[in-house]
Amino acid sequence: MRQSWVFVNGVLVYSGSNPYYPEAKRLGPDGRLSPDNTRIALPLHAGDNEIVAAIGNKWETYQGAVKASPYGWGMTMAFQDLSNIRLLDQ
Repeated sequence: MRQSWVFVNGVLVYSGSNPYYPEAKRLGPDGRLSPDNTRIALPLHAGDNEIVAAIGNKWETYQGAVKASPYGWGMTMAFQDLSNIRLLDQ
């Protein structure tokens, strides 16, 4: 399952997954976190924007059972241009 979603100003702009099973669906490297797996352009507008990133915690075993993950999932975000960007801690 290992899903992630990104919303900008309340609008879904990305939804993706990186399952470990089945093996054919794994993204590199070997189904693990890599900044090269996905790149998205964020539709920002002048002024304040809200970016929300969410991660799913479901895990599909090699037998096909789906359950809460025993592992911690992660997501990275990097910006090409940080000028005029202010991060708020909520």
